[in-house]
Amino acid sequence: MLPKFLLAILIVMTCAVPSIADDSECKTAFGKTACGFHCTAGYNDVQCSETPEGACIAGFGRVLCWDPPRRYRRLACENDPAECMAAFGDLACGYGCASGFGEVKCSPRPGGSCEAANGHVTCSR
Repeated sequence: MLPKFLLAILIVMTCAVPSIADDSECKTAFGKTACGFHCTAGYNDVQCSETPEGACIAGFGRVLCWDPPRRYRRLACENDPAECMAAFGDLACGYGCASGFGEVKCSPRPGGSCEAANGHVTCSR
């Protein structure tokens, strides 16, 4: 069993050094090429997130890629990965996404969550 301080250093190093699985990629579609992470093609477009902590989705006639704000990127590698959701003709990416009442929203903060209740979708920060 590792001492707690070594475990903490290992976690920080894991976040600071991207793993091989997080290598960037290039995707070509519709005569366009995009490079980055989580590349997604659809609707005559191709896009990629700029960081491994980002996410992409294609839906409702467009492609959306999102990256967490820089101040949250260290938290991003310690929490569940970002996600995207399509609902009600709209797209949203972030954390803890929820949809309801004609809205779709995601929290910009890793570990954040959204909830559909009382006629609105609200997200924690």
